[in-house]
Amino acid sequence: MDLRKLDLSDLFSIAIKTEMESRETYEKLFREVSNPVAKERFRFLSEEEKKHEDIPRWFFSIKCMQAKSRRFQKKVRFLSQRLDTYKA
Repeated sequence: MDLRKLDLSDLFSIAIKTEMESRETYEKLFREVSNPVAKERFRFLSEEEKKHEDIPRWFFSIKCMQAKSRRFQKKVRFLSQRLDTYKA
């Protein structure tokens, strides 16, 4: 897969999906093992993967808000310009 051909949302989706798959693997191992030490380790790793999953989600939401803000600002400028032509 050529990552250079992917846009930002694709990259964030891949990152989130990878973390989710890792978390699910650790949760499955947690359910399957009986050794208390191993069980605790898999529980811990699962929780860590959840945190890792939240990081790209957070960055992606910030990027979306920034993009929406830029589009909104462009619309406001456009409308201001239109209103200026009506005032003249």
